[in-house]
Amino acid sequence: MTTLMLSVVVLFVAVSASTGTLLSRYSALESLNKKTSAAVARSCLDFALLNLGQNYNYLGNATVIVGTHSCYLDTIQTVNMNKIIKTKSIVNGATTNYQLIVDQALRSITFEELY
Repeated sequence: MTTLMLSVVVLFVAVSASTGTLLSRYSALESLNKKTSAAVARSCLDFALLNLGQNYNYLGNATVIVGTHSCYLDTIQTVNMNKIIKTKSIVNGATTNYQLIVDQALRSITFEELY
């Protein structure tokens, strides 16, 4: 009976340790996916700024390929001479939505992640 109890305790400790390692790896993967999603969404903002620099009337509404990933550039809005740029990127389930508001000289007024 003591051997059985000891075996159960050892088995429980082994399962607990492996579950903790698995969850830790999953959390690290989620973090990497979020960082990648954020970088792709930021690249989409840079794409919009480049196009606005070439043509201030650029409207956006495009899918942008960034390496093996893509992001969506929403239609760019003009409010009081400022441009509102919104992007969305999804990488393996991790989503990043950014909004950037720039003035006529394309200087950043506000930059935020939308939830």
